[in-house]
Amino acid sequence: MSKKGKFDEDAFYILEDESFFDPFGFYFNKEGLDEAGGRYDDEGYYVSPFVDEVADIDLDAEYDDEYDPEEFEYPNDALERQAIIQEHVVMAQAYARN
Repeated sequence: MSKKGKFDEDAFYILEDESFFDPFGFYFNKEGLDEAGGRYDDEGYYVSPFVDEVADIDLDAEYDDEYDPEEFEYPNDALERQAIIQEHVVMAQAYARN
């Protein structure tokens, strides 16, 4: 895989073979899919391969406000990092759209 490329106006790093890295550092193949099967839509929003599961989440539900940094575990691989984005960023985008 060639690493030569350039940044576009949205901070995506586009490689010569048309694959790219998003601003979070996730790799997307030239079909536009990441390792989990997600993609970006035409408006620049990440579309999860689990979009139906996200649609069923109650965004106004109460969450545990007791955050303990000692319990935080850093993600080990791309799928774990993707899960973090799935759990936090995608829901925040859905909330912002409403």
